[in-house]
Amino acid sequence: MKYLINYNLFINENNMPNINIDIEDILNIFDKNVDMFNTFELNPDEINIKTNISNIYNNKDFNNFLNKKKLKKGKLENTKDNQTLLNDDYILTFFFIYEEKTMELDEPLFVFLQYYNTINNKLSDIKVFENNNNINDFYRKLTDTNIELIYKDKTYIYTTSNSGNNWELKNTEMISGDFKSNLDIDEMNNLLKNNKIKINK
Repeated sequence: MKYLINYNLFINENNMPNINIDIEDILNIFDKNVDMFNTFELNPDEINIKTNISNIYNNKDFNNFLNKKKLKKGKLENTKDNQTLLNDDYILTFFFIYEEKTMELDEPLFVFLQYYNTINNKLSDIKVFENNNNINDFYRKLTDTNIELIYKDKTYIYTTSNSGNNWELKNTEMISGDFKSNLDIDEMNNLLKNNKIKINK
């Protein structure tokens, strides 16, 4: 939901608007949950959905199954090692399953996800989804967002594709003064020190 607020009411320690997303925003991208035990022939007596996802990633039976089915896994990634828009309360760990002959730039067949809640120190169940051309949306959700800056009845639309480190003005005909075509995070912070600017997120 979009809502209009004054800069002074929507600010963090770096003057930037809060552009973080919740873990549910990520999970909602995928709509087809699959049973990892049936799909990947895992023994629930030996491994369970509450184990650390790295244990499945390195599990011998799991990897033998992938080889037998001519599948392969991508690298194990997490948001702790990368700058994303995910709320700092969570660390998301994930990997993808591909057909053996495909490149890892292609859409995977399956997505394995698990998140750690840093507030209550709890690890979620492992979630496995069948992918339906959702990976671009997945990465965009983690790194991309837009904000509208309203100043003197003019609206400047800025977008970021690298978690707020750089911002590009979409309506380039509005370039004027401090409202440049491209701003790095420091320039955006300086711009937002003007308390006459309102933010539409």
